[in-house]
Amino acid sequence: MEFNKLRKMELHARNVLMILAQRYQERLLSRTRLLLV
Repeated sequence: MEFNKLRKMELHARNVLMILAQRYQERLLSRTRLLLV
């Protein structure tokens, strides 16, 4: 049971990191767009 808990937490953390990375990339893209325009 403990192993399953850790596994779920790991998957959740990975999802959160992926979402944060996507938001960060979008922010960088919008900034470079502003600079280019």
